[in-house]
Amino acid sequence: LGECLRSPDPAVRRGAMELLENSGPAAAPALDKVLRAMKNSDGQVRYLATRSVEKIGTNSPPTVESLRTALADENAMVRTVACRTLLKITPKVIPPDESVRVEAR
Repeated sequence: LGECLRSPDPAVRRGAMELLENSGPAAAPALDKVLRAMKNSDGQVRYLATRSVEKIGTNSPPTVESLRTALADENAMVRTVACRTLLKITPKVIPPDESVRVEAR
């Protein structure tokens, strides 16, 4: 799989990323390769890598840093998935304020 991710052919790299994405949390051992793929020159590879990170679901510091960097990606799909993933994996930073109440209507 590592060789596929280093292939000069973007289609091969995309296929490898799709396999990792479909593996979900089981792809966690390949996380370092996925994070490197988020810097790939091919926008589709970066998108698939970001989706793979979302499926792996870890909030390790390198993962969070890579996702924060991806928020500035030129590919809008990468930015969208990075934002969604950060919202899922990072804990709430601001504690609930008891003075603010939201009523369900």
